[in-house]
Amino acid sequence: RFFQPAPKASLSSAGYPYALVVVYRGRRPDNVQQQMGEFQRRLESDSTIVGIPLQCISPQYDLVEANLHELQNYFAYCKGGGARCTVVVLNIDVYSDVKLAADRVGMVTQCCKMNNVMKSPRGYHTNLLMKMNCKMGGVNQVLAERSPGKISGDAVFQVPRNSSSWLLDEPCMIMGIDVTHPEKGSSAPSVVAVVATMDGTLGRYCAHMSVSPAGVEVLQSLTRATKALLQSFAQKNGGDMPKRIIIYRDGVADNQFKEVLEKEYPAIMLAFDELGYPEGQYGLAIIVCQKRHNTRLFYNMNGEYTNVCVGLCVGGGSIVSKQFNEFYLNSHLAVLGTSKPCKYTLIYDSIGLRLAEMELLTFWMTHLYCRCTRSVSYATPAYYAHWAAKRGSCLLKAGCRPDELQTLCEQWMNDANGGMYFI
Repeated sequence: RFFQPAPKASLSSAGYPYALVVVYRGRRPDNVQQQMGEFQRRLESDSTIVGIPLQCISPQYDLVEANLHELQNYFAYCKGGGARCTVVVLNIDVYSDVKLAADRVGMVTQCCKMNNVMKSPRGYHTNLLMKMNCKMGGVNQVLAERSPGKISGDAVFQVPRNSSSWLLDEPCMIMGIDVTHPEKGSSAPSVVAVVATMDGTLGRYCAHMSVSPAGVEVLQSLTRATKALLQSFAQKNGGDMPKRIIIYRDGVADNQFKEVLEKEYPAIMLAFDELGYPEGQYGLAIIVCQKRHNTRLFYNMNGEYTNVCVGLCVGGGSIVSKQFNEFYLNSHLAVLGTSKPCKYTLIYDSIGLRLAEMELLTFWMTHLYCRCTRSVSYATPAYYAHWAAKRGSCLLKAGCRPDELQTLCEQWMNDANGGMYFI
């Protein structure tokens, strides 16, 4: 069962109303009634087991043609009918259009391919439900509480108590930043995605996506995004601002550290200044995470090289930087092939992080990725920022205007349930 099922529309609600639709183009798929019926039955059965019992608002699935206008009207109809989420079965690749139409009316959607519905792989329905619970405002998993007998009666920010680091004893916000740039020669804009935790479970995030014209620095977008996320954090925490902010910055090469410190760091600080939040009232740390490197870690077992165990961390020796606090972390289990560790570099710190504390917090963060029950290859905030940037590019591809993209993000940030629609 999920740690926190998504909040219900009302206390009297017996379950979670949802809609089920098949999106097609051309010939109507009228020969899938049996498979769709079985898919619906298993989805609703598994939803009861995990704690979010789904109830379809229609007797059976609907059929909608792949047209942006038709999709938008359908999602508005579903929302008016009380649906919390719409499960969209795609008979054709119109993912971008579906997401844009749904975002415009504020409807949470969960897409799946018709091939997977016809022959559902093992665990497929549970995987869908994990995404749906977070999108509707729930929390799938949290870190376990450690040494409960040693906790004092003082209130702490982290949930459960004593589950993570001392950094979360007071309000703390962990952010992820990713920027997707167009190919060289392209006039397409860059998408700046910034995500941030909103509570002590480290399981609820808000995302801000914006567009920066090609060849233009992303500084203004970072200031706007940081300011919006800080305001959202305060709104969701009784007006309290975070005492500590830890940023995981993805997509930065070694020769760009100076650029991040000289340009992006001041842009982020400007957001605090505009909110009247002086630097002495909070601590800030910026950690760069990199997957594009050629370092591999192996274990020599009787002359044969195998993958190292999950959680192995290398924070010393000749392979790490002499200038920065840096470490390699193998946080995931490679099912096939060679596991690739992620390199983390602390390039700015006003909190006073020790290397061991940074290593442990980062490893714990890899276990809080809501789409998976195992630890993932790099820190969850950076992973979510990647998905948010991808969502922004997806909406632009469907015809979303840059100013509309920012408006849609702000509407989702102000959503009462605080759902993670972008994952």
